[in-house]
Amino acid sequence: PAGAESQVLARWDFSGGLGPTSTATGISANSVSVVGANPIYPPVYTGNPSPAAEARAWLGGRDNGRYYTFRVTNNLTVAVPVTRIRMDLRNESPGIGPTGFAVMSSADNYASDVASGSLDWSTRAWVNVNAKMNTVLQPGQALEFRVTGWGANSIPPQGGHLIMDNVVVLGGATDSDGDGLTDAWEIGYGRYQLIRGDLTWTQAKAAAVALGGHLGTITSSSEYDQIGLVVGPNPGGAQAWWIGASDAQIEGSWQWVTGEVWSYQSWYPGEPNNGAISNGNEDYAHIYNVNWRLWNDAADEVNSGNTIGYLFEFGYPTDPTKADTDGDGVNDKAETLAGTDPNSAGHASPADHPNGGQSAGDI
Repeated sequence: PAGAESQVLARWDFSGGLGPTSTATGISANSVSVVGANPIYPPVYTGNPSPAAEARAWLGGRDNGRYYTFRVTNNLTVAVPVTRIRMDLRNESPGIGPTGFAVMSSADNYASDVASGSLDWSTRAWVNVNAKMNTVLQPGQALEFRVTGWGANSIPPQGGHLIMDNVVVLGGATDSDGDGLTDAWEIGYGRYQLIRGDLTWTQAKAAAVALGGHLGTITSSSEYDQIGLVVGPNPGGAQAWWIGASDAQIEGSWQWVTGEVWSYQSWYPGEPNNGAISNGNEDYAHIYNVNWRLWNDAADEVNSGNTIGYLFEFGYPTDPTKADTDGDGVNDKAETLAGTDPNSAGHASPADHPNGGQSAGDI
């Protein structure tokens, strides 16, 4: 409609701490978990404690077009996958009220949205809500909630709130071993991300390297547990995500793209079967099914086995209690910056030696 505008609404500020209801900071939280050594704030439980936490950021209207943000302060790191939104639009009319929303992150200077949706005016409900990625904010960064298609004469929403699942508040400045990496980073927060795209395994591998990381590798059950906590439930449902494993070089000999030791696997029963469907050409692994515990082998094809993207990983998991996890005389941060594996002395980056010393194109 004429005069429609895009607005950034509300503010999420942790500087005052978390409470059951905090109107001063515009936050109310349900089962927000706080992890890490010596967290700044204690856990807050306003409902039944659950790993699937929920934080509600209340919207206060357009406020003459001023930009409001969800901001992180006081050395906190916040993981906030946005999955759904609710707004009470009883005072709005079709053609005047908002038609869509987007949640943007300052992590990439608000260049892309981490969640979006549109409004079905027949039911006055948000539909097509799409949580695109897990978002980890560092101190001083922010989320912006943007409403689009808002008519110039519309009435501010009454009692609307944004709902974020799996909210994890970390003591972001804690560095127990003094290696220059926060405990949160070492155990996985900020290092994993799901990236959607219609890509072959080979294309996904190249895309991950171009982003400065690699296809996700899962070398232990504890790392898999951490990935599950950071990334959350599989948002693709029965669909799948490429991971950095292949037996393209020697059939049946599975290897990680990073050259890390193959000591852990979590295949779906009967897998890998090398192509009951693909005529013996399934040389690449993806996370399969709905529970983040099962893998399947698939062909190097777009949408192979309903693959809808890939698990991206930056760096390596390290021990937050040891400054030099592999004991090679170089601390974990120095190895991370150099692109070498802090868990294995002399192990270079996946871009240089992606499979035990082979070239980047070999696997």
